[in-house]
This record gives sequence, structure tokens and C-alpha cells, in this order.
Amino acid sequence: MDSYEESGKFCEDAKEIDAMERQYAEEYIHERLDAERKYYDDRADGFRRKYMNNQTCIIVLGALIPIITLVDESFSKEVVFHDWHLGSIANATISAIIAIIAGIDKLHQTQSRWNTMRYCAQMLRREKWFFRNRVGKYSQKSEKEAKQLLVQRTEDILYFDISNTLKFAQNGSANSGDNEVKESSEKMN
Repeated sequence: MDSYEESGKFCEDAKEIDAMERQYAEEYIHERLDAERKYYDDRADGFRRKYMNNQTCIIVLGALIPIITLVDESFSKEVVFHDWHLGSIANATISAIIAIIAGIDKLHQTQSRWNTMRYCAQMLRREKWFFRNRVGKYSQKSEKEAKQLLVQRTEDILYFDISNTLKFAQNGSANSGDNEVKESSEKMN
């Protein structure tokens, strides 16, 4: 009779421990994973907007150059400013603006950062749902093991972005960022 009562108590203790592990996991998801996912979503949207705005400006300004050239040729004798044709001045100015926008876009690596931020946000979202539904690497894990795996994999995703940012700061370039996203994705699976 004593062993039956002890095993019943053991089951109750195990259920309490599992409940506590679930609670800790949900706190981690709310306080760390969801907060970081929102940060990455917001940053990805910001980089996407910057990239799209820069590329739109480059396309629109680039399309103006042949139009100005045609107009300048049509009125070349009439519109002259200190022996310069106004169309030539406009074309040179537009070309300089395009070069500045393209240079700033390249310097800030908006497309690469957008891809990295979107990747991190999606991977965090994926880990959360895999954990909650106990699929993939989370299947057949105890509550404690699953929580530990969730924390490890979440922190690995966050470290991926931090290491990418440090590489960018050291090298002044994040050209390899898209390749590292692909490589990291393969490692995570």
C-alpha cells in the first residue's frame, strides 16, 4: 500500500513539475521569443520600405534621363545657361542623385538586412509553433527537454543575427548575408 501511495504522489509531483515547466516555457515565449520576433518583424518592414523606396527613386530618376535628353535636343538652342544646356545640367544632377542613393543603399545593405531580419522573424515564429505542437525536434521530448531545446534554438537564431551584424561592422559589407541565411537555415533543420 505504501508503494502505491508513493507512486501516486510521484505522479502528482511529476505533473506539477510539468505544469511549472509549461508555465516557464510560456513566460519565455512571451517575454523573449515573441518580443524578439516583433522586433525582427518591425525591423524587416523598415528595411523593406527603405530598400523599395531607394529602388523606386533609382528607377524613376533613371527613366527621366532619356526624356530630358530628348527634350534638351529639341530645344538645345533655346535653353542655354552659361554655355551649358539645361538638359545636360539636369541629366548630370539626376545621375549624381542616382549614384548617391545607390551608394547609400549599398552602404546600409538594406536588402541583405531585410532578408536577414525576415528570416529571423520567420524562424522564431516557426520554433514557437513547432514547440507548442510538439513536432519536429520537439516531438517525444519531456516538458523540460522541450523547453531547453526551445531556448537553445531561439538563442541560436538570435545569435545568427548578432554575428551577422558584427561581420557587417567589421567588414563594412554584408554581401554574404544572403548566403549565410541559406546556410543557417540548412543547419537549423
